[in-house]
Amino acid sequence: MINPSISNILVQFSSQLFPKSLVKKYNDFLFQRNEPFNNITDHIIESIVNVEIPGFAVVTKTVTSNNTGSNSWQSPGSNTELSKGPQGADGFAEPTINIHYAGNEPLNETIESTTISITMKNTILNYIYFYEFTRLYYKRTRAVKEFAMTMTIEDAAEIPIINFVASQCFISMMPALEFDFRKTFNEAQTFTIQLTFNRLDVNLAIPSFKQKVVNLEEK
Repeated sequence: MINPSISNILVQFSSQLFPKSLVKKYNDFLFQRNEPFNNITDHIIESIVNVEIPGFAVVTKTVTSNNTGSNSWQSPGSNTELSKGPQGADGFAEPTINIHYAGNEPLNETIESTTISITMKNTILNYIYFYEFTRLYYKRTRAVKEFAMTMTIEDAAEIPIINFVASQCFISMMPALEFDFRKTFNEAQTFTIQLTFNRLDVNLAIPSFKQKVVNLEEK
């Protein structure tokens, strides 16, 4: 990578994002300019500076329950016991208590969102490529297809630890370019696109090592 910092995060895209009919003119352009990367695939991947993958957000259910007046109360399925109220009376000082439960939504609905945000250094060329790809995707003939994105996180020893695979992705947000004529660089230095996915697989790839059992015997 041109970036001098060593990154242990590897981002890859499937070939559907780079159809041969589209990348040829970009590759020829980079080759004629004698760029460090003479293909648009590596050019785009090298320009990535930030990736934001959604986490989990559980929707909770709140049930209002009447105070029983006893000196203790136990939550269903819990070992937590709530004893006398703050004023020393039996039960709580409040007339009612609210109990919170985890919702019963399907697993895929507990994801915060179905979008992945990717921030890139603005080389203009990568913006033009994604702009053209998005335009081809939303044409009536759907000239390009959905693609997949893989992000692998490694530890300091370059051993894969976790792997994210977003499938059936398409570009759902392309930002507008902002030009400021009061600065040395007129265009924005970075831009962020959003990918919408239909499936997100998370693979925990912590390796297991074969350890030889050593028996210590006294002689």
